[in-house]
Amino acid sequence: RSTAQRLQGLVLRRAIDAALADALLAALHRLMAIRLAHQLRARAEGRSAGNEVRPVDLAEPEREALRDAIGVVKRFRTWLRAHFR
Repeated sequence: RSTAQRLQGLVLRRAIDAALADALLAALHRLMAIRLAHQLRARAEGRSAGNEVRPVDLAEPEREALRDAIGVVKRFRTWLRAHFR
């Protein structure tokens, strides 16, 4: 099952609300896009395409998207800690 399907399953079970699931999926997509763009740039420059992305190497819009995505993940981690302690 995909992440989207798992999130939808949590929504259907009323474990999380739809807004949080949507935010998490959007954050995942942003993170994947940032990583892919970084990998494509590395390949175009003749470097190996790893998974490590240094924020200092990102343009400001990408850094802002990264901050937003990490914020969503942090909110979910806080929710998880509160519900599964």
